[in-house]
This record gives sequence, structure tokens and C-alpha cells, in this order.
Amino acid sequence: MRMRSISGLPTTFSSAAALLTITFALGLPVCAQQGSGNASTGKSLTVPAGVRAKLDKLEGELKAAQAADDEKATAAALNGIGDFYFNISEYEKALDSYGRALTQAQAAKDAHEEAMALNGTAGCYVEQNKAEKAAETYQKALDLTKASGDASGQAATVD
Repeated sequence: MRMRSISGLPTTFSSAAALLTITFALGLPVCAQQGSGNASTGKSLTVPAGVRAKLDKLEGELKAAQAADDEKATAAALNGIGDFYFNISEYEKALDSYGRALTQAQAAKDAHEEAMALNGTAGCYVEQNKAEKAAETYQKALDLTKASGDASGQAATVD
């Protein structure tokens, strides 16, 4: 299975501890069993600075693109945020970012970013065991890249 990669982040996690650390770093809900006592006792988990810094950087790029009213850059930043969440298995958050990226890319008439948003969306569907939706969405991305002559987009879609 293909994993979308983000520079500086692993595409797979070798242990549950790594995933828990990233989940905690992003302030995401943690299972209410073992780890839930940490909040009430004042203990904190070690947060890898690089993980939080990567999301902060992506969110900064998004804010700058929005401030400049740059739809293409906004779509690219949203796709990057979607990729970030995809890589930490937060598929609903990834889908939200990819959906917003798709809207921006369509408004900007940017076929490449539109295809990347569709490709990311399809990847989330694969991870959620929604094979039919994934296949339909991958096909839309492939059709778009073929129509626009985007060879790198085609390669990313069929990878």
C-alpha cells in the first residue's frame, strides 16, 4: 500500500508509542485508558519538536497564502496539511483538508493541485476500507491528470 510522505516524518510507525507521542503532540484525543491519568497528575509526555514544527509551518504557509488571496498556494498548503494528517492516520482531518484544497484548486483552475487533492482523498478512502469510493476518486484524479497532460500527477495517482 502506498503512503504519502512528508519530509522529516516517518511514513510508518514502528511502535504504538510513536503514534501516541504524535497524537499527544497534536492535542488529539488519547484513549481514555492508561494514558488518561497523565492530564490529572500534571505529567506530560515528550513531544517531538519536529512534528509540531512541521504542522506549524504548514499552517503558516496556509495563513500566508490566504492573506495574499492566492488560491493556488492555498490549495497547495491545504494539500500539505492533508498529507500531514494522512501520515499520522488522522483520515477525517486529512479528508477535510483535501476537500478544502479541492475547492480552492477548482477555483484557481489548478489541475495539478486538484488532482493531488483527489489523490489524497482516495488514499484516505483506501485506509478507511472504502474501496469503491477510493477507486472512483483515483479515476477522477487520473482522468484530470491525463486531460491536463500532468505526467507527474499521473505517476503519483497510479503509484
